[in-house]
Amino acid sequence: MKWNENKQIVLKQKKKVIAKDEQKKKIEEEYTKTGREEMAALVYEKWLEQKDKKEKKQKKIKSASYSDPPPPWSPPNKTIPFRK
Repeated sequence: MKWNENKQIVLKQKKKVIAKDEQKKKIEEEYTKTGREEMAALVYEKWLEQKDKKEKKQKKIKSASYSDPPPPWSPPNKTIPFRK
């Protein structure tokens, strides 16, 4: 019966090793998941900042281009003077 006892001991050790490996995998998956979420949040924040900067730039450009009043309207046939 000694071989049966050795077998039980070996099986228990294998179960412990497998349980530890599964726990390590679970911890690594949680770590990578949180890491991905943090990276996604950082990328999103950078994108928002760039978007805000771009919008401010466009507002400045629009305000600069519309600061001069448009020229008065003239009919299309009067835009180019005729030669006499």
